[in-house]
Amino acid sequence: MRTSGVYTIEDDMETYTLDFHYEWEYERETRHEPEYNEIHIHKVELNQVDITQFYWDYISDNTRIIEQIHEHLKE
Repeated sequence: MRTSGVYTIEDDMETYTLDFHYEWEYERETRHEPEYNEIHIHKVELNQVDITQFYWDYISDNTRIIEQIHEHLKE
């Protein structure tokens, strides 16, 4: 299964909005293959300004964002 979406983080004071555009690939475990569950972020926007390169240079190693997107997908 492959799906695309946008995960949005807004602060409580509504001073910024972060949008993570992602593609999610998921295959259930079979007798012959393990489960495949991968999220690929392909664009990041801060208040509708593309900051994708900044994300890859400084933030992408932070697994917290990926964990939050996984939780979002479970809802």
